[in-house]
Amino acid sequence: MARKLKFDILAFLELHGVDYRTSGKNCAKGHCVVSCPMCEAEGDPDPSMHMGIELSSGHWGCWRSSHHRGKKLTSLMTKLTGISFKEAAQLVGDAAESVDKEEFDALAQWLSGIEEQANPAVQSPPKTLPMPSSFRPITDSRFAQPFRRYLEKKRGFRRQDIDKVIKTYDLRYCVQSGSWQQRLILPIYRDNKLGTYTGRSVDPNEQLRYNSLSKDKSVVNIKETIYDYDGLMNTTGRALFVVEGPLDMLKMDFYGRAYDCRTTCLFSKTATPEQIADLYNVHRNFAYVVVLLDAGEAKSASALLDELSLIPNLMSLEIPYEGVDDPADLYPSEIAEICSEI
Repeated sequence: MARKLKFDILAFLELHGVDYRTSGKNCAKGHCVVSCPMCEAEGDPDPSMHMGIELSSGHWGCWRSSHHRGKKLTSLMTKLTGISFKEAAQLVGDAAESVDKEEFDALAQWLSGIEEQANPAVQSPPKTLPMPSSFRPITDSRFAQPFRRYLEKKRGFRRQDIDKVIKTYDLRYCVQSGSWQQRLILPIYRDNKLGTYTGRSVDPNEQLRYNSLSKDKSVVNIKETIYDYDGLMNTTGRALFVVEGPLDMLKMDFYGRAYDCRTTCLFSKTATPEQIADLYNVHRNFAYVVVLLDAGEAKSASALLDELSLIPNLMSLEIPYEGVDDPADLYPSEIAEICSEI
């Protein structure tokens, strides 16, 4: 949970003559927008004000560049006005006022969605991630049969589609003992390389349904990407559905492709700033972006719509079938009906 900021951002901007808006184009609810000083420094002026600042927390990010984002307001203040880092830290009341410029810039780059400490130790993620040898391709072997049955019997994929589903999403399985035992593995790629992975248990007695690789071992944190970002940036379609979990995504995406629809997921009910930036980048490739969360999640859907309010072609949809709790429970024919009506 982000800390609540006591510093008056708008008063600071007015005092230093920084133009801003609190409504209108590019401005989400509870934010103000200014011209991005990083874009300006790179020779790409931003007269339309794409730099958003969340007034309650001070978190900031540019909708034109996913690299211009951070959670230390102090760093942005120096770039907007030219005041020193020490002065900015004193104004905000930041205990990290002795940190120098390079440290502030490091803290401002793609931080995870946790409350920051005064002097956090930032560990660089690995540059490459090998596929574990225990993550086996799903073939017709007897060891792989429980996972094929899970896709068909528990997840409702047609038997004739199983091999294509496995190939399309590079699905794997693990039977070795440990935290990945008896899990269906979904690799997650970013920048055309393996970034991280998550696993869904096929054991009905397992309490931890999903297990994801930790941030420090991943090339990309699972909550700092949407599924198949690379692919979505290189395709076009009628609708992009945004769902909660990986199994929701698998079902909706596979059976929606025939209707010019694609699906991605957030790996939770909420979107991080990095995921919001990803969705903003890919929305241009689709006529509509459709938020489709699990049944009974109206509050989460409403909050997500507010977070994604800068996406002009955004809409939400409730599952229209009685007794269906989440998209993964939809029949292929029902997915076809939903896609056809968008």
